[in-house]
Amino acid sequence: MELLARKKGDRIFTDYSALEREVKKKSLEDIGILIYYAFNWRTRIGPFVGADLFMANSGVRDVAGALYSAGLKNIRVVLGTWNPNFDFRHAKLEGKIPEVFGIGSLQINSADAYQKIFQALSLEANRPLIIGGGPHAIYAPWKYFNLGGKVENGVDIVVKGEQNVTLQLMNVLLEYRTKKGSMLEAFYSARKDNAIFDIPGLMYIAEDRSHLIDTGVPQLIGNYDELPLEIIGLSLLESKHKNKGLDCYPAQLDRLSKNGLKSVSTLMSRGCNLRCSYCPIPAQQQFTLRSKSPERIITDLTTIIARTGITSFFGTDDNAAFSRENLEKQYGIMANADLGNKIFYGTEMTEGQLWINRDLIPLLRKGGLRAIWFGIEDLTKTLVKKGQSVEKTEELFGLLNKNGIYPMPMLMHYDGQKFTGDEKNLGLQDQIEFLRSCGAKTMQVTYLSPSTGSKDEDRDFLSGKVFRKIGSLVIEDRHFDGTHVVSTDEADVLERQRNIINAYRSFYNAKNFIRELVASFSRGEAFSKYNPAWFQLRGIMAAKATKRGLKEYMDALGTGEFERYDSPPTSQISIKTVLKN
Repeated sequence: MELLARKKGDRIFTDYSALEREVKKKSLEDIGILIYYAFNWRTRIGPFVGADLFMANSGVRDVAGALYSAGLKNIRVVLGTWNPNFDFRHAKLEGKIPEVFGIGSLQINSADAYQKIFQALSLEANRPLIIGGGPHAIYAPWKYFNLGGKVENGVDIVVKGEQNVTLQLMNVLLEYRTKKGSMLEAFYSARKDNAIFDIPGLMYIAEDRSHLIDTGVPQLIGNYDELPLEIIGLSLLESKHKNKGLDCYPAQLDRLSKNGLKSVSTLMSRGCNLRCSYCPIPAQQQFTLRSKSPERIITDLTTIIARTGITSFFGTDDNAAFSRENLEKQYGIMANADLGNKIFYGTEMTEGQLWINRDLIPLLRKGGLRAIWFGIEDLTKTLVKKGQSVEKTEELFGLLNKNGIYPMPMLMHYDGQKFTGDEKNLGLQDQIEFLRSCGAKTMQVTYLSPSTGSKDEDRDFLSGKVFRKIGSLVIEDRHFDGTHVVSTDEADVLERQRNIINAYRSFYNAKNFIRELVASFSRGEAFSKYNPAWFQLRGIMAAKATKRGLKEYMDALGTGEFERYDSPPTSQISIKTVLKN
């Protein structure tokens, strides 16, 4: 169901700097902390195969940077994308097993997260304190517990919130750690004394393992400028390798590019002022809109450029166009910092809101913006109305291309939508061709699926649309990626799945590659990773990989045998909430 929010006057945590200073007073530098970004290699389908390997997840970096700045210096960040053979049983920091093992995961990557949890648990008496985090913790924290149907299998505690919740937890545990010898023992003692149940945003298993304790909805960081510089988290990354254990030291910042990091995801803003029923983000952000100051953004970007040499960035905005004032101020200062010709910066916006502020497009380009991913979803507005239209798209995409900013639309295929329609009712393929003719440089197509934490989630499961099993194939978390058709009332499910594959073929193909290549040469552009022809080439390869990756699923669909959910998945252990929000 949709996530709950705190009362309006109680949603923001305002004492981050003071909390950081308090933790620093207690921090012991010998405490080894390893933070792992889970990655399921079977999820490598869709148009952006490749980008998943050359970007370093910002969430785990941000948490590591927060802990490091609070005085906990013995930290390493391991990416499942860079270290596919990593095994916690072989991990040593300064010759010792890390005392804390944090795991950040998306829902689709949960299988890898669970495998790493089992590895840590297998150390038994020498095992670390295990903390679950990431979007999987925010939307379905209970899934980190009771793994394999056994209450003894799972994490010790889940952090459902931002860095402030992690530091509040560490503030308590460090106090107990000085008395009890290890972070795991500190957790046991703090739990016994009920010392952490008043920290909002945690979930942990009770001492007698009879139930889970949920401390409620977390508070959100109010001032992003108080957070550590992003370069700190980058400085803690493990080098890319195929070993099971860790190197003696993190990767050198000036070698990160050679190590595989090509583009840096950065926190700019969070929140969206729309209320799409299929999207959990507004509720997860408790309907707040927050952003870094432009001055802090400049500091982060220029520091990363100076220390790493990397000039490609992706802003992890939910909707960067939520405010004209914010857009004008941020990109005005970025333009004054002469970033326009120094960086390739991409972000996400809604078409309707950029349309309202389209006079700012030249300023956005001067500030370094080169690509915008639009959640257009459906040009006919049958699925959702977000201010998008055929007329706006044609003019807006023209303005963007004229100013050197690439439009990167994202569409949703949904029940009732035809693949090919007519002039009055554009089908999926018609919309793709129209967007390409308007100058779209990439294309993402997903099938409308239930998102955990959204308004539509319960409705979809209760209606019997969502598959539990297809043929002999059990539906797993990894299948809820938008590329697999996991929820539909359509009679021919296999056809709906083929529509996704054919949608990519209609956009990424040899004809369009040659068209973009010729256009690039006519503009005098070099063939590089920022060239639209390069996007086409990568998309063609990704489309082929997607078809291969979907073969098992399509074979299962071909059986025509479906077992469906009749209710949403829930925790098999009872949950008791101890704080009212």
